[in-house]
Parts: sequence; C-alpha cells; structure tokens
Amino acid sequence: MKKIKKNLIFIKLLLMICYFVSCSNEKKSIEEQISTHKQEIYLLGDSLNIMDVKIDSLIKIYSNK
Repeated sequence: MKKIKKNLIFIKLLLMICYFVSCSNEKKSIEEQISTHKQEIYLLGDSLNIMDVKIDSLIKIYSNK
C-alpha cells in the first residue's frame, strides 16, 4: 500500500511539473505557426532542389566513364 502511495505521489508531482512547463512556454498564434511551417517547407524544397542538381551532376560525371 505504501508503494502505491509513493508511486501516486511521484506521478502527481511529475504531472504537475509537466503542466507548469507547458504553461510557461510562449504560445504562438495559428497565423505564426502557419508562416513558420511555410518557411520550413520552402527551405525543405530548396534543399531537395539542391540535392537533385548534385545527383544529376554526379550521374552525368559517372555515366561517361
């Protein structure tokens, strides 16, 4: 019984810490979240284009040999 009480106290304490940490974070508005996601998608697209160009150049180099 004591072990169960200790576990419950530990779980409650952990949940309380998680609650305070999540409340202390600054919340972004939906518009800000959308704009950051758009920027990340554009960056990912640019990276994929650069990788595509590099792969094409490697294929051209090694296809001649």
